[in-house]
Amino acid sequence: MFIGTIGFGILTAFHPFWSGTDSRVLVEILRDGQFIKRLRLEGGNTERLDRGEYNLLTYTFHEMFWDGASLNPEGGVAVIPPPAPQYGLELRSSNFENRLSFRFIIEGDDMWRPEEIEIVYKKYRDTIEGAIDPTGWYIEDEWSSLRIFSTDGIVLSSDSREGTSTFFLSA
Repeated sequence: MFIGTIGFGILTAFHPFWSGTDSRVLVEILRDGQFIKRLRLEGGNTERLDRGEYNLLTYTFHEMFWDGASLNPEGGVAVIPPPAPQYGLELRSSNFENRLSFRFIIEGDDMWRPEEIEIVYKKYRDTIEGAIDPTGWYIEDEWSSLRIFSTDGIVLSSDSREGTSTFFLSA
């Protein structure tokens, strides 16, 4: 399977004095514990992670992250559709959900308390229903949910008196 787009549906807690942040927040995607990609969820000083707000922050892969050896043939005969999309995150396993984990990082002391995080994705399909001559790979229109996490009061801050600067979620 190839994931073309990944999304993070984030509900920031609603607390009268704190919970939203203006600090920079990053997420690292790991496959089997190995670093794949670092994404910026919050660049700092935006309204995306404000108190009580829900946002779906998405990323479409623009490079290929193979899971083992490449499927693309070197030279040889062209195959239509090709054996793999040009970009994406490959996961070769029926239990791919158990292979992904995510590290959230805050780079500032304006604390942030996420209440719920949903990881969603859109995978590639090699055909379009009803197409007479499929010629490539297409990202599905619908989101699939990988998992919804309740963060159980985790507070992120680079100030250790307020919280921790990183936390992990394992699908």
